[in-house]
Amino acid sequence: MIQRPSVWLALGALLSLVCTSGNAFAADVRTVLSMGYDSNPFEEAIAARGGWVSRFFVSSTGYPFAGKRSRVQVQHQAGVKRVWESATDGGEMGDVVVNHITVQTQTRVWPRVGVAGNATLKVKQATHVPGEESYLRGALGARVTGQAGAAYRGTLFGRWGGDDSRDASLPEVSLRELGLSAEYGKTRRLTGRLTGTWRWMDYDRPALTEDPNRGVVPAKGRQSDLLRVLSADVQVYRGMLVHVTYAYLSNHSNSFGYGFHAHRFQGILVRPVGLGIDAQVFFTFQFRHYDDPLDPVPGQISEADEYEQTMGVLKLSRQLAPRWSISLQYGFHRNGARRSGAFYRKHVYTCSVEAAL
Repeated sequence: MIQRPSVWLALGALLSLVCTSGNAFAADVRTVLSMGYDSNPFEEAIAARGGWVSRFFVSSTGYPFAGKRSRVQVQHQAGVKRVWESATDGGEMGDVVVNHITVQTQTRVWPRVGVAGNATLKVKQATHVPGEESYLRGALGARVTGQAGAAYRGTLFGRWGGDDSRDASLPEVSLRELGLSAEYGKTRRLTGRLTGTWRWMDYDRPALTEDPNRGVVPAKGRQSDLLRVLSADVQVYRGMLVHVTYAYLSNHSNSFGYGFHAHRFQGILVRPVGLGIDAQVFFTFQFRHYDDPLDPVPGQISEADEYEQTMGVLKLSRQLAPRWSISLQYGFHRNGARRSGAFYRKHVYTCSVEAAL
Protein backbone atom coordinates (compact mmCIF):
# COMPACT_ATOMS: atom_id res chain seq x y z
CA MET A 1 0.00 0.00 0.00
CA ILE A 2 1.36 3.42 -0.97
CA GLN A 3 1.73 5.54 2.17
CA ARG A 4 2.58 8.99 0.73
CA PRO A 5 -0.64 10.97 0.02
CA SER A 6 1.17 13.12 -2.55
CA VAL A 7 1.92 10.00 -4.58
CA TRP A 8 -1.75 8.98 -4.58
CA LEU A 9 -2.83 12.44 -5.69
CA ALA A 10 -0.20 12.59 -8.44
CA LEU A 11 -1.31 9.20 -9.76
CA GLY A 12 -4.95 10.29 -9.71
CA ALA A 13 -4.27 13.56 -11.53
CA LEU A 14 -2.23 11.69 -14.14
CA LEU A 15 -5.08 9.22 -14.64
CA SER A 16 -7.53 12.11 -15.14
CA LEU A 17 -5.33 13.61 -17.84
CA VAL A 18 -4.86 10.26 -19.57
CA CYS A 19 -8.59 9.43 -19.44
CA THR A 20 -9.56 12.74 -21.03
CA SER A 21 -6.84 13.06 -23.65
CA GLY A 22 -7.39 12.45 -27.34
CA ASN A 23 -10.07 13.49 -29.80
CA ALA A 24 -12.26 10.50 -28.92
CA PHE A 25 -13.15 12.07 -25.55
CA ALA A 26 -15.50 15.00 -25.17
CA ALA A 27 -13.66 15.81 -21.96
CA ASP A 28 -14.87 17.88 -19.02
CA VAL A 29 -12.12 18.48 -16.44
CA ARG A 30 -12.77 20.45 -13.25
CA THR A 31 -10.74 21.34 -10.17
CA VAL A 32 -12.05 22.43 -6.77
CA LEU A 33 -10.01 24.06 -3.99
CA SER A 34 -11.68 24.67 -0.64
CA MET A 35 -10.76 25.80 2.84
CA GLY A 36 -13.02 25.41 5.82
CA TYR A 37 -13.32 25.33 9.58
CA ASP A 38 -14.60 22.10 11.14
CA SER A 39 -15.69 22.33 14.78
CA ASN A 40 -15.13 18.60 15.26
CA PRO A 41 -12.86 17.14 12.52
CA PHE A 42 -12.20 13.94 14.48
CA GLU A 43 -15.88 13.27 15.27
CA GLU A 44 -15.40 13.06 19.03
CA ALA A 45 -18.45 12.68 21.26
CA ILE A 46 -16.52 14.11 24.23
CA ALA A 47 -13.95 16.93 24.29
CA ALA A 48 -14.37 17.85 20.63
CA ARG A 49 -11.80 20.27 19.24
CA GLY A 50 -12.09 22.36 16.09
CA GLY A 51 -9.57 22.71 13.31
CA TRP A 52 -8.97 23.97 9.78
CA VAL A 53 -9.39 21.58 6.85
CA SER A 54 -8.41 22.10 3.22
CA ARG A 55 -9.54 20.04 0.23
CA PHE A 56 -8.38 19.83 -3.35
CA PHE A 57 -9.66 17.51 -6.05
CA VAL A 58 -9.64 17.19 -9.81
CA SER A 59 -12.45 15.43 -11.67
CA SER A 60 -12.84 14.47 -15.30
CA THR A 61 -15.54 13.00 -17.52
CA GLY A 62 -15.02 11.57 -20.99
CA TYR A 63 -16.80 9.48 -23.63
CA PRO A 64 -14.49 7.01 -25.41
CA PHE A 65 -17.49 5.92 -27.48
CA ALA A 66 -20.75 7.73 -28.20
CA GLY A 67 -23.08 6.42 -30.90
CA LYS A 68 -26.74 6.82 -31.76
CA ARG A 69 -27.85 3.87 -29.60
CA SER A 70 -24.90 3.24 -27.28
CA ARG A 71 -22.25 5.12 -25.35
CA VAL A 72 -19.46 4.56 -22.83
CA GLN A 73 -18.67 7.14 -20.15
CA VAL A 74 -15.56 7.28 -17.94
CA GLN A 75 -15.48 9.40 -14.80
CA HIS A 76 -12.54 9.88 -12.49
CA GLN A 77 -11.94 11.93 -9.36
CA ALA A 78 -8.76 12.31 -7.32
CA GLY A 79 -8.65 14.42 -4.19
CA VAL A 80 -6.79 15.09 -0.98
CA LYS A 81 -8.01 16.44 2.37
CA ARG A 82 -5.54 17.92 4.84
CA VAL A 83 -6.43 18.38 8.50
CA TRP A 84 -4.35 21.29 9.81
CA GLU A 85 -4.47 20.18 13.41
CA SER A 86 -3.15 16.97 14.96
CA ALA A 87 -5.47 14.45 16.53
CA THR A 88 -3.50 14.54 19.78
CA ASP A 89 -1.13 17.08 21.23
CA GLY A 90 2.25 16.61 19.61
CA GLY A 91 0.88 14.23 16.99
CA GLU A 92 1.25 14.41 13.23
CA MET A 93 -1.13 16.19 10.88
CA GLY A 94 -3.55 14.04 8.91
CA ASP A 95 -4.25 13.50 5.24
CA VAL A 96 -7.02 11.67 3.42
CA VAL A 97 -6.51 10.86 -0.27
CA VAL A 98 -9.23 9.39 -2.51
CA ASN A 99 -9.13 8.01 -6.06
CA HIS A 100 -12.47 7.05 -7.59
CA ILE A 101 -13.04 5.83 -11.14
CA THR A 102 -16.35 4.77 -12.70
CA VAL A 103 -17.10 3.30 -16.13
CA GLN A 104 -20.71 3.36 -17.35
CA THR A 105 -22.17 1.86 -20.48
CA GLN A 106 -25.68 2.04 -21.89
CA THR A 107 -27.39 0.88 -25.03
CA ARG A 108 -30.94 0.78 -26.39
CA VAL A 109 -31.72 -2.76 -27.51
CA TRP A 110 -35.33 -2.00 -28.51
CA PRO A 111 -37.22 1.29 -28.92
CA ARG A 112 -38.64 1.02 -25.38
CA VAL A 113 -35.96 -1.11 -23.66
CA GLY A 114 -32.51 0.00 -22.55
CA VAL A 115 -29.66 -1.90 -20.89
CA ALA A 116 -26.91 -0.30 -18.82
CA GLY A 117 -23.88 -1.48 -16.84
CA ASN A 118 -21.30 0.12 -14.59
CA ALA A 119 -18.06 -0.68 -12.80
CA THR A 120 -16.58 1.41 -10.00
CA LEU A 121 -13.34 1.29 -8.00
CA LYS A 122 -12.54 3.56 -5.06
CA VAL A 123 -9.36 3.68 -3.01
CA LYS A 124 -9.23 5.77 0.16
CA GLN A 125 -6.01 6.27 2.09
CA ALA A 126 -6.26 7.97 5.51
CA THR A 127 -3.19 8.88 7.56
CA HIS A 128 -3.34 9.95 11.21
CA VAL A 129 -6.97 11.12 11.04
CA PRO A 130 -9.24 9.49 13.66
CA GLY A 131 -12.73 8.85 12.32
CA GLU A 132 -11.40 8.34 8.78
CA GLU A 133 -11.06 4.78 7.44
CA SER A 134 -8.78 3.54 4.67
CA TYR A 135 -10.38 1.04 2.29
CA LEU A 136 -10.50 -0.48 -1.16
CA ARG A 137 -14.04 -0.68 -2.58
CA GLY A 138 -15.29 -2.06 -5.87
CA ALA A 139 -18.62 -2.94 -7.46
CA LEU A 140 -20.24 -4.10 -10.70
CA GLY A 141 -23.81 -3.19 -11.59
CA ALA A 142 -26.40 -3.71 -14.31
CA ARG A 143 -29.91 -2.45 -15.03
CA VAL A 144 -32.69 -2.99 -17.54
CA THR A 145 -35.19 -0.18 -18.11
CA GLY A 146 -38.51 -0.42 -19.95
CA GLN A 147 -40.72 2.47 -21.07
CA ALA A 148 -44.51 2.12 -20.90
CA GLY A 149 -46.11 5.02 -22.69
CA ALA A 150 -44.80 8.57 -22.44
CA ALA A 151 -44.86 8.87 -18.66
CA TYR A 152 -44.17 5.47 -17.08
CA ARG A 153 -40.89 3.63 -16.69
CA GLY A 154 -39.80 0.49 -14.85
CA THR A 155 -36.26 -0.59 -13.94
CA LEU A 156 -34.77 -3.84 -12.71
CA PHE A 157 -31.26 -3.46 -11.30
CA GLY A 158 -28.58 -5.48 -9.54
CA ARG A 159 -25.15 -4.90 -8.01
CA TRP A 160 -22.28 -7.01 -6.71
CA GLY A 161 -19.29 -5.68 -4.83
CA GLY A 162 -17.07 -5.68 -1.81
CA ASP A 163 -15.34 -3.47 0.75
CA ASP A 164 -11.82 -4.33 1.92
CA SER A 165 -10.87 -2.22 4.94
CA ARG A 166 -7.21 -1.37 5.42
CA ASP A 167 -7.78 -1.63 9.19
CA ALA A 168 -7.14 -5.19 10.33
CA SER A 169 -9.66 -4.81 13.16
CA LEU A 170 -12.52 -4.14 10.71
CA PRO A 171 -14.07 -6.97 8.69
CA GLU A 172 -14.20 -7.29 4.94
CA VAL A 173 -17.71 -6.97 3.51
CA SER A 174 -19.18 -8.41 0.33
CA LEU A 175 -22.62 -7.45 -0.94
CA ARG A 176 -25.22 -8.48 -3.48
CA GLU A 177 -28.13 -6.22 -4.33
CA LEU A 178 -31.33 -6.61 -6.30
CA GLY A 179 -33.96 -3.95 -6.81
CA LEU A 180 -37.00 -2.84 -8.76
CA SER A 181 -38.34 0.68 -9.31
CA ALA A 182 -41.37 2.24 -10.97
CA GLU A 183 -41.26 5.86 -12.11
CA TYR A 184 -43.78 8.39 -13.33
CA GLY A 185 -42.78 11.57 -15.13
CA LYS A 186 -44.13 13.09 -18.31
CA THR A 187 -42.03 16.25 -17.85
CA ARG A 188 -39.42 17.34 -15.34
CA ARG A 189 -42.00 19.55 -13.59
CA LEU A 190 -43.33 16.56 -11.67
CA THR A 191 -41.78 13.10 -11.28
CA GLY A 192 -42.29 10.34 -8.74
CA ARG A 193 -40.68 6.99 -8.05
CA LEU A 194 -41.17 3.91 -5.87
CA THR A 195 -38.18 1.63 -5.27
CA GLY A 196 -37.71 -1.67 -3.47
CA THR A 197 -34.20 -2.95 -2.76
CA TRP A 198 -32.86 -6.14 -1.21
CA ARG A 199 -29.21 -6.13 -0.17
CA TRP A 200 -27.34 -9.16 1.19
CA MET A 201 -24.16 -8.33 3.14
CA ASP A 202 -21.67 -10.96 4.28
CA TYR A 203 -19.06 -10.01 6.88
CA ASP A 204 -15.75 -11.73 7.43
CA ARG A 205 -16.38 -12.18 11.16
CA PRO A 206 -18.40 -14.53 13.37
CA ALA A 207 -22.02 -13.83 14.15
CA LEU A 208 -23.02 -13.42 17.80
CA THR A 209 -25.44 -15.43 19.87
CA GLU A 210 -26.61 -15.35 23.47
CA ASP A 211 -25.74 -18.26 25.72
CA PRO A 212 -27.77 -18.61 28.96
CA ASN A 213 -24.61 -19.35 30.94
CA ARG A 214 -21.87 -17.42 29.14
CA GLY A 215 -23.74 -14.37 27.83
CA VAL A 216 -23.00 -13.13 24.31
CA VAL A 217 -20.58 -15.47 22.50
CA PRO A 218 -19.46 -16.03 18.87
CA ALA A 219 -21.72 -18.31 16.85
CA LYS A 220 -20.59 -21.00 14.41
CA GLY A 221 -21.52 -19.07 11.26
CA ARG A 222 -20.48 -15.73 9.84
CA GLN A 223 -22.50 -12.56 10.19
CA SER A 224 -24.82 -12.19 7.21
CA ASP A 225 -27.35 -9.36 6.98
CA LEU A 226 -30.34 -8.80 4.73
CA LEU A 227 -31.24 -5.13 4.36
CA ARG A 228 -34.60 -4.32 2.76
CA VAL A 229 -35.33 -0.75 1.71
CA LEU A 230 -38.65 0.62 0.44
CA SER A 231 -38.42 4.24 -0.69
CA ALA A 232 -40.62 6.85 -2.33
CA ASP A 233 -39.42 10.13 -3.79
CA VAL A 234 -41.08 13.08 -5.49
CA GLN A 235 -39.46 15.86 -7.52
CA VAL A 236 -41.18 19.13 -8.37
CA TYR A 237 -39.79 21.91 -10.57
CA ARG A 238 -41.66 25.21 -10.70
CA GLY A 239 -39.19 28.08 -10.56
CA MET A 240 -37.15 26.01 -8.10
CA LEU A 241 -36.26 22.34 -7.77
CA VAL A 242 -37.60 20.38 -4.78
CA HIS A 243 -36.77 16.69 -4.30
CA VAL A 244 -38.04 14.79 -1.23
CA THR A 245 -37.38 11.14 -0.34
CA TYR A 246 -38.72 8.86 2.39
CA ALA A 247 -37.22 5.41 2.97
CA TYR A 248 -38.12 2.60 5.35
CA LEU A 249 -35.20 0.30 6.17
CA SER A 250 -35.44 -3.13 7.74
CA ASN A 251 -32.25 -5.05 8.50
CA HIS A 252 -32.46 -8.73 9.39
CA SER A 253 -29.29 -10.24 10.77
CA ASN A 254 -28.30 -13.61 12.14
CA SER A 255 -25.98 -11.69 14.46
CA PHE A 256 -27.52 -10.89 17.84
CA GLY A 257 -28.10 -7.17 18.27
CA TYR A 258 -27.77 -6.09 14.63
CA GLY A 259 -31.40 -6.25 13.50
CA PHE A 260 -33.03 -2.83 13.22
CA HIS A 261 -35.81 -0.77 11.63
CA ALA A 262 -35.17 2.77 10.47
CA HIS A 263 -36.95 5.75 8.94
CA ARG A 264 -34.95 8.09 6.72
CA PHE A 265 -36.08 11.46 5.36
CA GLN A 266 -34.06 13.39 2.78
CA GLY A 267 -34.69 16.55 0.83
CA ILE A 268 -32.97 18.98 -1.49
CA LEU A 269 -34.07 22.43 -2.64
CA VAL A 270 -32.34 24.45 -5.38
CA ARG A 271 -33.35 27.93 -6.49
CA PRO A 272 -31.87 31.26 -7.62
CA VAL A 273 -31.97 33.99 -4.96
CA GLY A 274 -30.81 36.99 -7.04
CA LEU A 275 -27.56 38.66 -8.10
CA GLY A 276 -26.60 35.51 -9.97
CA ILE A 277 -26.52 33.48 -6.74
CA ASP A 278 -28.00 29.97 -6.52
CA ALA A 279 -29.00 28.49 -3.16
CA GLN A 280 -29.04 24.79 -2.33
CA VAL A 281 -30.43 23.26 0.84
CA PHE A 282 -29.94 19.59 1.69
CA PHE A 283 -31.10 17.72 4.77
CA THR A 284 -31.31 14.14 5.98
CA PHE A 285 -32.79 12.61 9.13
CA GLN A 286 -32.55 8.97 10.10
CA PHE A 287 -33.97 7.30 13.20
CA ARG A 288 -32.90 3.71 13.82
CA HIS A 289 -34.35 1.35 16.42
CA TYR A 290 -32.71 -1.99 17.20
CA ASP A 291 -35.09 -4.94 17.49
CA ASP A 292 -33.08 -6.97 19.99
CA PRO A 293 -30.53 -4.76 21.76
CA LEU A 294 -27.93 -6.45 23.93
CA ASP A 295 -28.72 -6.42 27.64
CA PRO A 296 -26.23 -4.05 29.23
CA VAL A 297 -23.90 -5.12 31.99
CA PRO A 298 -25.20 -3.78 35.33
CA GLY A 299 -24.07 -0.17 35.71
CA GLN A 300 -23.25 0.22 32.00
CA ILE A 301 -25.12 1.23 28.86
CA SER A 302 -25.83 -1.15 26.01
CA GLU A 303 -23.66 -0.72 22.91
CA ALA A 304 -26.68 -1.50 20.72
CA ASP A 305 -28.57 1.72 21.29
CA GLU A 306 -31.14 3.57 19.26
CA TYR A 307 -29.34 5.62 16.64
CA GLU A 308 -30.05 8.99 15.10
CA GLN A 309 -28.38 10.70 12.15
CA THR A 310 -29.01 14.32 11.22
CA MET A 311 -27.33 16.46 8.60
CA GLY A 312 -28.21 19.83 7.09
CA VAL A 313 -26.26 21.78 4.46
CA LEU A 314 -26.78 25.27 3.05
CA LYS A 315 -24.75 26.21 -0.03
CA LEU A 316 -24.61 29.53 -1.91
CA SER A 317 -22.81 29.56 -5.27
CA ARG A 318 -22.18 32.10 -8.02
CA GLN A 319 -20.70 31.82 -11.50
CA LEU A 320 -17.94 34.47 -11.71
CA ALA A 321 -16.91 33.71 -15.29
CA PRO A 322 -17.64 31.02 -17.89
CA ARG A 323 -14.99 28.79 -16.31
CA TRP A 324 -14.91 30.03 -12.70
CA SER A 325 -17.35 29.81 -9.81
CA ILE A 326 -17.23 30.34 -6.06
CA SER A 327 -19.37 28.90 -3.27
CA LEU A 328 -19.93 29.27 0.47
CA GLN A 329 -21.27 26.35 2.47
CA TYR A 330 -22.41 25.63 6.01
CA GLY A 331 -23.08 22.13 7.28
CA PHE A 332 -24.42 20.74 10.57
CA HIS A 333 -23.96 17.07 11.55
CA ARG A 334 -25.26 15.12 14.53
CA ASN A 335 -24.75 11.36 14.73
CA GLY A 336 -24.89 8.88 17.55
CA ALA A 337 -26.85 6.90 20.11
CA ARG A 338 -30.06 8.43 21.41
CA ARG A 339 -30.54 6.86 24.84
CA SER A 340 -26.93 7.00 25.99
CA GLY A 341 -26.38 10.50 24.60
CA ALA A 342 -23.18 9.38 22.84
CA PHE A 343 -23.55 11.90 20.02
CA TYR A 344 -20.90 13.73 18.14
CA ARG A 345 -21.82 17.12 16.72
CA LYS A 346 -20.03 19.32 14.24
CA HIS A 347 -20.39 22.60 12.37
CA VAL A 348 -18.49 22.98 9.10
CA TYR A 349 -17.93 26.30 7.30
CA THR A 350 -16.37 26.10 3.81
CA CYS A 351 -15.36 28.41 0.97
CA SER A 352 -14.64 26.78 -2.41
CA VAL A 353 -13.37 27.89 -5.81
CA GLU A 354 -14.14 25.72 -8.87
CA ALA A 355 -12.44 25.98 -12.24
CA ALA A 356 -13.33 24.24 -15.51
CA LEU A 357 -10.17 23.46 -17.47
